This record gives sequence, structure tokens and C-alpha cells, in this order.
Amino acid sequence: GILKVDRQEVNWYDDGSYMDKETIDMYVTSYQTGESDSGGMEYSYRDGRITATYSDGETESYAYPENMIREIDRSTIGQYMPSPSDLRGASVRDLGEFLLVEYTCADAFAGTMEDIAEKALYDAPDALDALASGYETTKIEGYLAVEKDTFLPTAVGLTFRGVHTIQGSKVSTTMMVTTALSLLQQDTYENITGEPLPDEEPDERPTPLFYEVTGSGGEKMYLFGTIHVGDARTGYLPQAVYDAFETADALAVEFDVDAFLEAVDEDEDLQSSVAGAYTYDDGSFISSHIDKELYDEAVPLMKATGTYGNTADLMKPFVWSSQIDQFYLGQGRRLSSSKGVDSRLMARAREQGKPILDVESGEAQLRMMSDYSDEVQEALLAEAVSYARSTYLRGLYELYELWCRGDEAELTAQLASMSEEERAEMDPEELAVYDEYNTKMLLERNQGMAQVALGYLESGDTVFYAVGLAHLLGEGGLVQALAEAGYTVTAVDTRG
Repeated sequence: GILKVDRQEVNWYDDGSYMDKETIDMYVTSYQTGESDSGGMEYSYRDGRITATYSDGETESYAYPENMIREIDRSTIGQYMPSPSDLRGASVRDLGEFLLVEYTCADAFAGTMEDIAEKALYDAPDALDALASGYETTKIEGYLAVEKDTFLPTAVGLTFRGVHTIQGSKVSTTMMVTTALSLLQQDTYENITGEPLPDEEPDERPTPLFYEVTGSGGEKMYLFGTIHVGDARTGYLPQAVYDAFETADALAVEFDVDAFLEAVDEDEDLQSSVAGAYTYDDGSFISSHIDKELYDEAVPLMKATGTYGNTADLMKPFVWSSQIDQFYLGQGRRLSSSKGVDSRLMARAREQGKPILDVESGEAQLRMMSDYSDEVQEALLAEAVSYARSTYLRGLYELYELWCRGDEAELTAQLASMSEEERAEMDPEELAVYDEYNTKMLLERNQGMAQVALGYLESGDTVFYAVGLAHLLGEGGLVQALAEAGYTVTAVDTRG
């Protein structure tokens, strides 16, 4: 038999002119031989033309009427969803601000899926039927996740298994389809066009925290606390920030995401290292490492994100919690990771040909999260599952507004570690989890970042050093560390 897995991501954007992009990754494995193959394709529709790019690098482009491509897009998703008459049974889970409809299907719909699977695998919808003396559908079930407030779907999933009897042997054809739908989101425009959604000048520009670091020997560095999400305001930073950026010899960020992803695409050893960070060395499943009740709560939410595919149970909890957070961010439709300050600055550096330096590395950050204990990873996932989308977004919006205002005292208090009174209220196990997370995420990284900053200062180059704001402020932050190392750290007035 054969297992066919399709992982799809669909982006639709409509603002006067309809645009879309659909990416499909396909994996096929033979149950009999263990051999596997993979492929993929990408369809993009813009300015009245559809462009298809295949895994072998070949492309096709041709004109299409907008009304026709809209209908094709709807039918592409709809083919994996049964009509009401094809439903055998359904249940609805309330996920707070989302609904998850899970269903089983009647034999007629199973027959349709059998034809789709056989045509994809054997180029004909009746290839196995012609050879078989018998057939049985052993599994046909799916799900649909929907936002309550917009009624927009967020994900569609389907699992089909049919068994043919051929020359006395059972031949199984299994098809699993997972589709994530990104509709009308901030990042959808960029996913389709490759460019951030154009900004309108905001009514009020941000006044974020910004520092100049100087030494007695003429050393200089600019220290800028970033936030990894943003809106139009991150495209209109204070002139003092831009003036300093122009004079700097290089930009330093936590790590250059685009360069890291490009390196992963080109380096098989790095691909293997990254893939290994997501999963357990012993091949165990996430359900063996977290509480069963938490697992049962997390799976429906992972389905709603459109990321609960055939390999999801092999992933570590930090992967699940990150995917849920990113899902909530996209559904908020106000802030975008592509408009985060570090992303904006890297784009500006590339335009100017300014070197981009990695303070850390993408692999190091990934390994840090992967190496968290089971207890910390379970706590991160439990937190992601426990809060509603609105709760997550409210906290993010509040922090972003604080960043825009740039009030040092207010931000320091907001980002401060737990007080002694709060620590006293925690039991030893909770405190151990918190301390492990805080030590690895902040304290150890702050020490490393400070050493890198000192190296830049000693190099003689003027570096524009831009890392997450939480690494600048408070006890052990970069502002304190550089001051203690003998440098003068001066807050720059960004309100003028």
C-alpha cells in the first residue's frame, strides 16, 4: 500500500484586486518497501495571471479571469469537504474564539476521495479498481476550523484510507490532507507578493528607547531595543534612529532570519540539525512527554492552526506552543511579524548594502528551545493552550504600545523578573520551571550578548546593535552590563 500526505498553505488577499498563493508539499511512502518520495508546487495569482512553480524548478504562467480563479480556489478547498448529505456524523468543539467541526463521511464521499487519491498516485481514478476483486473504506474523517467572530475558516483536514483486495492481498491507499488557510491577514499580502503591505504614515510616530554607547578611547555603538512585531509605526521611526543607522558601519541583530533560512535550504547538514531540534532523539511522541489532559486540549487547537499534520505528534511541545502563538498573531490582523523592527532594519540594511551581523544564530536559538526540559516545554504549551486568542493579543498589544511610547521606567517594570513576594507564593516545582526558563531565555543570553557587544566596541567599528528590548533593561541587561564595563550609556531623545 501507499501513504500520501499533502501539506497545504493557502493565502487569499482581496483589496480591490484579488490575489492568492497556494503552496503544496507532497510526501508518498510505500508501506511495502519503505521507499519514499516528495515533491511540491506553488500556485500564485496576481494581476490577472496565474504562475505555477513545480519542485523541479519548472514554471508556467498564463492569463486567467479573476472570477474563474476565485471559483477554482473555492473548489480546491471544497473538494476535501463533504456536502451536508455526505455527512455521517459530526461534533463541534468550542475552542473559545474558534469552533472545530469534526466529522465522518458517508460511502459516497469516500468513493470521491478514493478517486482523488488513485488519480494522484496512479494517474487514473480507477487504476486499482480495475485490478481489485474487492474494496473497503476503513477510514474517512475530517475537520473544519472556523473563527467565531468572522466565520472565516482557518483550517481544513481530511484522512482517508481505502483497502483493495488484489490477488488475495490487501493493498491500502491512505491520503492525509492538512490545509492552513491564511485569509485577509497582515502577512498574507507579503506571503503572496514578497513585499510588506504598504504603510500609510501614522498619525503619531513611535518614540522607542534608544541609546548611544561611548568609550574613553572613542569607541561608539548604538543600542536599540526592538520588538519582533509591528504595524505602520515601525516604518516611521524617529529621525535620530535613522541618522544613527546611516552612520553605522554595520547592523547587528539576534540573527538574520532570511540568511538562516537560505542556509538551511542549501546545507543538508544544517537541515538535519534543524530537523533534529524539533523532535526527540529516541523517536518518541509528544504524548509521552506531556500530561494527557494537556495533550487532549492542545490537539484541537493545533488542528485549528492548520499545522496538525502527520508528523505533528513527533514534534516537541515548544514547536506546538510556537505554532499556536503565531496562529493567534495572524488572526489578530493588527500586528505583523514582517513589520517587526528587526525585519524593517534588516530590509533597510540590505537596501544600503550595510553588513548584517548575527549576535547569536538561528541554530543556537532553536537548540536553546529544544534543550528545555520536558517540564519547561510542557509549561510553555500549557500557557499557550490556557489563554484565549484575545488574552494573548491584548498582552501583545499592550507591550507594543509601551514599546512605542518608550517609557524606560514603565518598560523596566513590565519586563522585570518575578519579585521575591511572587517567588515565595510558588511551589518548588513551579519555581524550578520558571528559573530554568528565565536563566536560559534571558540571563545566559544577556551575558552572551554583552560579550558580543564589547567585542564590537573594541573592534573600532560603529555598530547599530538591535536586539529584543527585554535584553536591554533591568538587572543583567545590556544597558547595565555595558555601564559596568566602563562605557557611558546615554539615552537618546527620540521625541524631538
